[in-house]
Amino acid sequence: MYENQEEPELTSTYNKNQKLVDIIIKLRSDFLKNPPYCQNLLQKDRAKIELEQKILKYTEKIEDDWRNIKELGNKLNQEYQQSQDQRAKLKQLRSFISEANESLEKEIKRMEKFQNDHYHQEVNEDNILKILSLNQADEQICNLQANLSGFRDTYRYVQNRISTNRNVSLEWVCSIVKQLAEQEFNDIQLLKKCQRQLVKN
Repeated sequence: MYENQEEPELTSTYNKNQKLVDIIIKLRSDFLKNPPYCQNLLQKDRAKIELEQKILKYTEKIEDDWRNIKELGNKLNQEYQQSQDQRAKLKQLRSFISEANESLEKEIKRMEKFQNDHYHQEVNEDNILKILSLNQADEQICNLQANLSGFRDTYRYVQNRISTNRNVSLEWVCSIVKQLAEQEFNDIQLLKKCQRQLVKN
């Protein structure tokens, strides 16, 4: 609702006020330089002197009022710019929420489809992998990732054995590391191959 409202013309109003202030300042300056009465104050009557004083006070008051208006205009303009920034951020947030909502709806539909496809099946330790695995490549990727995680745990175990047990032979360490490194390399290559195959499909 706020986005459809017309924006206040603060910039135009501010510029008009500034021009008026400039005109008043110029008139006052000209008045002080060339007063409309004789230059000798002693020759002026009391009424003219009082009139000049009233005019000067009036112009000074106008200047003060317009300085206050100018300051207020600056504050309003600053607040307006801040509100524009807030509106831009709000628009971005709405767009992000909309995209997230669409993704969530798609995920809910996939879950509902999964439930409809498998609601009649009894889930146990014998068929859970078969139900969760969409195809052979997915299952193979899961197994490879589990193997790689196991390799990292084994590396940490070997390092701990070396640091805490002085009786560990160098030959044993080299054989374990060599075996793990070869298997890890093969699994990484196979994992990349499976991932490329999924992308092609």
